[in-house]
Amino acid sequence: AREGSSAVAGSSKDAAELLNKNEAYLAELLSYSLDRLNKEPELLRDDQSRIQRQLEETAFRNYKAFVSTAECIQKVGEGLSEIGQELSSIHEGIPAIEKKSARYEGVLSSQLDEQAHNKQLLANSAQVLEILEVTQLMETCIRHGNYDEALDLEAFINKLTVLYPGVAIIQSLQQDSKALSSTVEKQLFSRLRANLQLPECLRIVGYLRRMGHFTENGLREEYLRCRDTWFQQLADDLPRHDHYSYIKRLTDYHRVHIFDIIMQYRAIFSEAGGDKRSSKPKQKFKYADLLHAWASRRIAFYLEELRVHLPFIHEGANLSSVFEHCMYCGMSLGRIGLDFRGLLVPVFEEAVRHLFQKHMKHAVGLFGGMLASHKWPRDIAGSAEEVGGSTRDKNNGTAGANGGGGAGPPAGGGGGRG
Repeated sequence: AREGSSAVAGSSKDAAELLNKNEAYLAELLSYSLDRLNKEPELLRDDQSRIQRQLEETAFRNYKAFVSTAECIQKVGEGLSEIGQELSSIHEGIPAIEKKSARYEGVLSSQLDEQAHNKQLLANSAQVLEILEVTQLMETCIRHGNYDEALDLEAFINKLTVLYPGVAIIQSLQQDSKALSSTVEKQLFSRLRANLQLPECLRIVGYLRRMGHFTENGLREEYLRCRDTWFQQLADDLPRHDHYSYIKRLTDYHRVHIFDIIMQYRAIFSEAGGDKRSSKPKQKFKYADLLHAWASRRIAFYLEELRVHLPFIHEGANLSSVFEHCMYCGMSLGRIGLDFRGLLVPVFEEAVRHLFQKHMKHAVGLFGGMLASHKWPRDIAGSAEEVGGSTRDKNNGTAGANGGGGAGPPAGGGGGRG
């Protein structure tokens, strides 16, 4: 557009100069005389001839320049043609160049981002190294029993996982943290299977609550399961060759450890923050039926052990001592609502009945033998032998038919005295 406007401006300027020259020549012609005007065509022809000769002379003198110029113009034309062809090929290759340039730009952009990331990683290498060593530090804390610090480190890793969910290193740290958390859980449950006081139990249950792997009810079940395993191990380790000592020691274990376990359970799992004045008795302890079921199972185990081992106690004094010991245990556990003394009476009644029947059979047999071996006078020997024989047969028949039923009333009385 600018070239066209400049060309139009140049042509208008030339036209204006030509018009000025024509006007000047016309004014000059008007100033000539008639003779001068008559000579003007001849003069113009002479000027034309002169100019033509000068042009021919100039062309002759500059012939080589004209030829060179023509050749140059020809070469320039050929070069412009070649340039046009090259430009066409370049124009055809521009889309491929653009694609490669875009691909290179993407690669360059990714490399620049990676370079920036590496620079940032180098600048924060100390902090990154600390993060990578978190799991090792957590493992060291677990090895030395510093569970508070270990759980704090686990919470830190969980926070990093929430903030940076797509980072592979953070996910690897989370997996390692879960494995270590499982180790902590096993160690804590293992410690619950030992003889512990209330502060230690509170601390361990607090750790388990912080881990959040169990609901409140599930945590109560696991706690009772661990304590039950420990108590059962204590009972299984008692020597059983002496039934009297075994029952007394088992009774002591129930009196002391069952009391401790229940009191610890109620102290640990009592409702926190509740209004004690408005709380109902049924809501005093949440999931209390779980504790009741466990306590009932332990008492059932204890009574079964009594039924098994009491028949092997052959002395009435020992049986009475065991009974008093068991009644004292029931009275002691009655302070926490576990008074089972009413369940002891049938068990000991059966044991006393068994002991009475055994001694009665022995006494009847001994009495019959004494009657048979006694030296009676001649006049009453026959009648005494007949009476002794009939008495012995009657006692043997009664014992065989009724299984010692004749000793029932005395055994019942003995059980009542016991």
